[in-house]
Amino acid sequence: SSTTYSTTVGSPTAPSLFITGALIDEAISASSNDYVGFTIAPTSGNALHLSNLSFSYAFSYNSGTAPGGPATFELRSSLDNYGSAIASFSQSVPAMNTVTWATASVGLSATTYQNLSGVTFRIYLNDGDNTRGTSYLRLDTIVLSGVSAAPVPEPSAAAGLAGLGALGLVAARRRRR
Repeated sequence: SSTTYSTTVGSPTAPSLFITGALIDEAISASSNDYVGFTIAPTSGNALHLSNLSFSYAFSYNSGTAPGGPATFELRSSLDNYGSAIASFSQSVPAMNTVTWATASVGLSATTYQNLSGVTFRIYLNDGDNTRGTSYLRLDTIVLSGVSAAPVPEPSAAAGLAGLGALGLVAARRRRR
């Protein structure tokens, strides 16, 4: 059986689904604690076949001196223990007290994101070199799309099964003679 899913959480309006109110200036790495994450697993007996992940993001500040650099939003997964970015997005500093939303969209149709027994995604956050004011990194409207369906055999496994089937036919023909 196949189950199609597309889960949406939040909408890009104040208040945001996730918002920081402190400095998020730790460098993004697999050991960083500045992230929002979620885990998904397929229904019993099935595998995940992902197609896309999107989310809305914004960077704003409302006091002090404007941050000197852009904010970074980086998507990583448990498939490589969060070691490398799947995609990275940045947003420049807007005018004070202004929230301008952008949408990130990441295609997940590569074989890496197919036939999964589960995966955790993390969106890592960094507000640049901000040490001078109160800035906010905002996330909203996170949408993961794909299906939970029967696993697709690996090509080598399918070839092995076809070979076994051919041997079975040969054996059956020899018995008839």
